[in-house]
Amino acid sequence: MAAVASTELCAYLISKGASVNTSSLDGYMALHYAAHSHKLETVKLLCRNGGSMTAKTNYEETPLKIAALRGSSLVIEYFLDTYEFPLEEKCDAFDLLGCFLVDDDVTRCVLMWETSLKLRYEVTQTMTNVGRKVTPVSYFQYAVEITSVESLRELIEPNDLYMQALLKYSRIYGESHPVTIRNIFNRGALYGDNSCYQRCVELWKYAYTLRFKQDDPLNGDTTKSAISLVNIICKLETQWINKKTKEQVIY
Repeated sequence: MAAVASTELCAYLISKGASVNTSSLDGYMALHYAAHSHKLETVKLLCRNGGSMTAKTNYEETPLKIAALRGSSLVIEYFLDTYEFPLEEKCDAFDLLGCFLVDDDVTRCVLMWETSLKLRYEVTQTMTNVGRKVTPVSYFQYAVEITSVESLRELIEPNDLYMQALLKYSRIYGESHPVTIRNIFNRGALYGDNSCYQRCVELWKYAYTLRFKQDDPLNGDTTKSAISLVNIICKLETQWINKKTKEQVIY
């Protein structure tokens, strides 16, 4: 929704009777788009005029969850100061914000995850994460989500943090949700960019498997995933045959 790019335009439309809670076919309202675009002043305007902070899209995303997924710290702070969200939604927001920061600001990433754990413990007296249970899988190197601040602080290897982020996406959204699949695929791409081709192929295979189960095989995203996977396998196999690499990737 282009109008959220301008707070003044939104204010004008509201003054002319536009509904702030009209949704698209996917269930997105103006507040979802504003949160996605980091438009804090537009978010405030919409909320003052009745914008629903609890409305969910067809993908079960609230404006708070979208803000967290996009790393909109100021928008998250405003939402939490303005509305009393359920505990799990608040914890999920801090977890998702940490996931957003995992590559660029590890210190803040861990701090956000700690905040989630401490908040949950403060209310429930248990660190156990509520919600979907994520079964350990080989693609995530059989990692399990950490549920104590002490164990979290002991994580020093970037790969361990990356797996924690993927586990959190899987728990919060579900393994087959487009957000989870996209982040698995993106993590694989980052491994590939750093010449960790085995991990790249493993994660791309997993992302493709999840997407294939969910969508029609001829779906655009599914087809793109398959093409990307085949391309990198062909590239790596050619390099191995021509002795241009010492690592043979197992498919």
